[in-house]
Amino acid sequence: MGKDQTNIPGEMSLDDQLKAIELEERKQALESRKLQDELARITLTEKRQEVETKKNNKERGMRDALDAINAAKAVKERCNHHTGGEGGIAVKNGMGDLDRPTCIGAQKFLDDTIRLSCARCGDEWRSNDPDRARWAKGVELWRKSVNKQMMVVGGLKFTKVAQVA
Repeated sequence: MGKDQTNIPGEMSLDDQLKAIELEERKQALESRKLQDELARITLTEKRQEVETKKNNKERGMRDALDAINAAKAVKERCNHHTGGEGGIAVKNGMGDLDRPTCIGAQKFLDDTIRLSCARCGDEWRSNDPDRARWAKGVELWRKSVNKQMMVVGGLKFTKVAQVA
């Protein structure tokens, strides 16, 4: 008998025991690799879903923003910038009474530019706008406004007077 053989019947030889242990270790390594692969697949699936969700949210946000911009433009186009109106829908949509004053306010900035804005729709006219006809229309509307005061934005403007010594 070789030295790795046993004399006791029913017992495994030392070589057989080592082979059995090695086989068990390989089975465990294989099972571990299978679990790691499964975990990697699950993680990859979750990451793909995350990316898809972010992409969809971005597209939906862009769509919602464009819808809001278009809705604001539609309100500005409908608004006649006058106060009053018949019923809540007319008031909401800026369909005021043409016999009433306008709801245009004015702001003057320190650089001497003027901004006129409608309190209903938010439309605005600026004195430095290259479209002079648009600016003239805004001034005409403001002249019909109840509010003739002009707010100065940015504080008081001081001009230095040259001193002679």
